[in-house]
Amino acid sequence: MAHSEETGRTGGHKLGGLGMPRDGFEGQELTRKIGRSFVLFKIPMGLVILLFLMLLWEIVRTNLEPGARDSGMWRLSLLDRPSAASLLAVAMGLTFARAQYARTVRPLIGWRAQPRSNEYGMNGRHVWHVEMRNGGTHSVAVDEVSYRLRHRQGWGGEWVSHHSMVVGLEQLSLEIGKDFDLNTIGQGAVLGTVYVGRFSEQATKLLEDFEIRVRVTDAVGDRHERTLHCLRGAETELRSASARS
Repeated sequence: MAHSEETGRTGGHKLGGLGMPRDGFEGQELTRKIGRSFVLFKIPMGLVILLFLMLLWEIVRTNLEPGARDSGMWRLSLLDRPSAASLLAVAMGLTFARAQYARTVRPLIGWRAQPRSNEYGMNGRHVWHVEMRNGGTHSVAVDEVSYRLRHRQGWGGEWVSHHSMVVGLEQLSLEIGKDFDLNTIGQGAVLGTVYVGRFSEQATKLLEDFEIRVRVTDAVGDRHERTLHCLRGAETELRSASARS
């Protein structure tokens, strides 16, 4: 079974027929947060900042001379100091509780792949079978799934849709159902253990890497992203499986 955490970047050319310029490929990275909920994070944080400023205003007013306090803009008072301090403490407590819960429900998106005996009607004796899963404690919903590849000659492409990737693989003389099979993962799907795809030995020899970028939303509305490098170790493990059979 393969699972890689390497990092790297290479340059390249253009994916023939698709017009997809290769502008560099990042290596494996862990699940990272790419956005926070406006309602459940940004508004509460804005409220904390507002209450802090109001408390600071009241502290400054209290320390002014009585004459200055009753003139000009210093006459403005929305909350007295004890009320502002109490509300600020409550808002901060709720914000910290939300942050702790967000850590609890954050996804842990990973992948696993292994050679399997070809019982799927594909080319070759073995195929490279890829799955991804969410190892977190709570469910997440899929927002977007994108694909890109890297050819062994050094060129590759930008992130594209499922359909565009299928077209691109066919333009490399790889036959759908025989050399590759890609599962369609729709928006809104709950990410548990999901079948990603299968690749023939010929496909793994032609492609240096096949990447999937999955973006999800968790239970508190935060967005996360993980890039999976599905062909890491494929050629070696398929060779090993063929030697054992």
